[in-house]
Amino acid sequence: MEEGECELCGRFGKLVEVEIEGSTLLVCEKCAAFGDKSSPKKVTRIKGERVLSSGDEVTSEDLVENYGQLIKKTRESKGMTQEELAAKLMIKTTLLSKIEREEITPDIKLARKIEKVLNIKLLEKLQPSEVTTEEKDEESRKKKSGYGITLGDLIKLKKMEKE
Repeated sequence: MEEGECELCGRFGKLVEVEIEGSTLLVCEKCAAFGDKSSPKKVTRIKGERVLSSGDEVTSEDLVENYGQLIKKTRESKGMTQEELAAKLMIKTTLLSKIEREEITPDIKLARKIEKVLNIKLLEKLQPSEVTTEEKDEESRKKKSGYGITLGDLIKLKKMEKE
């Protein structure tokens, strides 16, 4: 246990690392009652990305276009109902229905399950250097509308106004 200031109440004393509402904090013994003292989880995954050791490249996976139609078409061609596929995936039928209508995007784990059960390809790997045309269009739109100005640009403008 280390000594220091409690991140919750500000008291000085021995600190314990706890998880409170998803955040890992160093707190005093009194405040530790508000959290979970079990070893806090170290999150290494971000939706769609995996964190690798230094020197390795971080790759991202993205869903193919029209993933919902692909899932529905493949499910129907295999003669499965939504209920049967949902049972195999261990999800609710309503969730599968919303995924097929593309109202909900499945997370990477569920997308991989669907790929395995239906024997289809839903995820495609993207390299960090790849920028989609949609992202390029967004960048150019921001620059044209003035959202591309940085704080450094504003400082330069202020200095020019003073001169």
